[in-house]
Amino acid sequence: MPTQEKCYAAQRKVLNGLEDNEKKNIQERIRNIHHVLERNLLDSVRLIKDSNSPYWEDFTSYETFTDPFTGTKVDNGGRFLYVLDELAKIKDISTEEKTREDLQKAYNILKEGMDEHNLKKCFEAHKIIHDYDYFVINTPVHLEFPPADWGGVTNYFGLASVLE
Repeated sequence: MPTQEKCYAAQRKVLNGLEDNEKKNIQERIRNIHHVLERNLLDSVRLIKDSNSPYWEDFTSYETFTDPFTGTKVDNGGRFLYVLDELAKIKDISTEEKTREDLQKAYNILKEGMDEHNLKKCFEAHKIIHDYDYFVINTPVHLEFPPADWGGVTNYFGLASVLE
């Protein structure tokens, strides 16, 4: 677990040279995609742990999804696809090289997970986003709304290279 001083130093590196509106943009967006991804991952364990599950469509497409068992039409806004698209918009905001590489890696892993219907990869992408949200970009941890998993708030996965 990195010290708070180390987290602040990493935050300064990541946000260095950004205008206030750019800082606010990356802070809000990383928090939002972290929250959305975490909530959807909790839901996904029961719905898409099988790579052949028809529910993958609900996580990887913006189209209205029709539940194959109940016939109910569901519009969840792409779930993982939304996170992927938002991550594409923020991954290059920082000029800090390690951060750009890590967020690109999170993007690539999430995309692979979606393409391959591999839930484990989606969880791996979450770990990178989690570390950057709580320990770098939005340090110290402060929450505007309850997280999907209170127990995970203090977990550090060691995947923010900028903290090395």
